[in-house]
Amino acid sequence: MILVLYSDSSYCQFNRIAACAYIVLQDKKIIKNQVTIMGEVKNSTEGEFIAATLALQDGFLVNDV
Repeated sequence: MILVLYSDSSYCQFNRIAACAYIVLQDKKIIKNQVTIMGEVKNSTEGEFIAATLALQDGFLVNDV
């Protein structure tokens, strides 16, 4: 079984919010995807970190099944 995780984030400096998205693929099929709006994000690096963390959490949950 091959798992592939993609994550990305977009940050708005004016409102200090980030849109975090990720997708989990298993053997080239979409297993899970999600988009989350996060408030009170300090900078774009934190937004990217949130997106990657969410993707890794769900990736490990898929792998445990």
